[in-house]
Amino acid sequence: MDSQIVTNLTQRFPEATPIILEHVAQCDPWDVFHLNPFELAATTGLDVDLVIDWLLYSVYEGGFDLIWNTLCPFCGANEHQHGSLNQLETDFHCFICNKALTGELDDRVEVAFQPRNVIRDLQFNRFIDQESYHRAFFSDNFQPPKQMVDLLSSLSKGFWIVQPGQSQRVTFETEEKRHRLISVDRHSQVFFELEPDGATEAEIQINHQGFVGEEVKVGVRKVELVVSNLSDQPVGFMLQKLAFEGMAEMMKNNRPTFKRFLSGKEVLNRQVFRDLFPIQDLPADLNLRVGEVTLLFTDLKGSTAMYEAEGDIDAFRMVKDHFVLLTQAVRENRGAVVKTIGDAVMASFSQPTDALQAALQMLRSIADYNQTSPREVGLKIGLHKGPALAVNANQSLDYFGRTVNIAARVQGQADAGEIWLSEPMTETPGITSLLKEANYQTEAQVAILRGIKGDFSLLKAVAP
Repeated sequence: MDSQIVTNLTQRFPEATPIILEHVAQCDPWDVFHLNPFELAATTGLDVDLVIDWLLYSVYEGGFDLIWNTLCPFCGANEHQHGSLNQLETDFHCFICNKALTGELDDRVEVAFQPRNVIRDLQFNRFIDQESYHRAFFSDNFQPPKQMVDLLSSLSKGFWIVQPGQSQRVTFETEEKRHRLISVDRHSQVFFELEPDGATEAEIQINHQGFVGEEVKVGVRKVELVVSNLSDQPVGFMLQKLAFEGMAEMMKNNRPTFKRFLSGKEVLNRQVFRDLFPIQDLPADLNLRVGEVTLLFTDLKGSTAMYEAEGDIDAFRMVKDHFVLLTQAVRENRGAVVKTIGDAVMASFSQPTDALQAALQMLRSIADYNQTSPREVGLKIGLHKGPALAVNANQSLDYFGRTVNIAARVQGQADAGEIWLSEPMTETPGITSLLKEANYQTEAQVAILRGIKGDFSLLKAVAP
């Protein structure tokens, strides 16, 4: 174990570091193949936010790898496993379900952690047996209903692993039903088309890209296949009877679930991630869907007059002071500062209640700051939630779309000491109770937001 990495982590997390490292050292290797921070927190009794921060810092120090898994919501397959956000795509094809999927960072991108050899020397052989293959290429967080397990078991006709340069013979009865071969690790499949006088033997090749060809014609009888691995890596594949309609019907009433995992959205909306891993070399056309993000916009009241009254140096110092306070509130409430615009801040949160807690903390901090400041600072805040795109904006990860525009316009309605919330925010459980507990006076408003069609129902909340 690398002593310098451990020393650095211990200095920052003195209590958590020995507990986590002991667990990682002693647990089953597959439990840390794609480590789930929520499972780790539950096992060790540590706070989950502390665990997530520890793991992100451990990635920064070189003790762990950060893995972005694109999950199929229907079968739990890790269709794509990336070591970098730059490679991530939220549109993909699941070959198990034979479905083109449009994913979102909220629930189809699982972020996991894997220890490097400096923490624990782990040798994972994904191709030693079917269980290892399944654990490597399917999410451990997937919880299929029994009906799904039973159906897939009845359709399965076998699983094989073929070493580089070798072949596997497979014999099966077509039974007047269509079959296919699937390789999850190569993201590939090949179908068998039945013909009354079709061949009884067939040779199928698979290379680095997957199966060569998409369809093989065979007869309606016993068929013998020879599957040859032309690549220099092992390959796994399964033979399955086709029953897409039956699977779809079963899924209607028996939807699978997932254990709680760290989503891609939660990582992007975490200040520690943005602090430790400045985004570089993002694809110019990067756009990742987020089903729901909560955005917080702030602005200072009278900042122009402040520069005139205090002078550039003192006014700029006050603006910097206020940025420190706002960033602290964002960080402590599981959010991230997306960018600053002049003396305004745009921040993002995965949970609406976290965003409101941050807004309340901001106004408390500004009120305390004003007690000793030579000039009062007035803070105006707006909150809105909805779908958005995470995009590359000048090599910085930003949010784009109508939700962003509305959030900025909601903030534009606020005066100093006020938080304005959109209707989607006020309809979120826990929002109104948080305002009530903080003794904020609220008033329903209807406003026209510049550049946005229609009237908007808003809630004005005024600090006590």
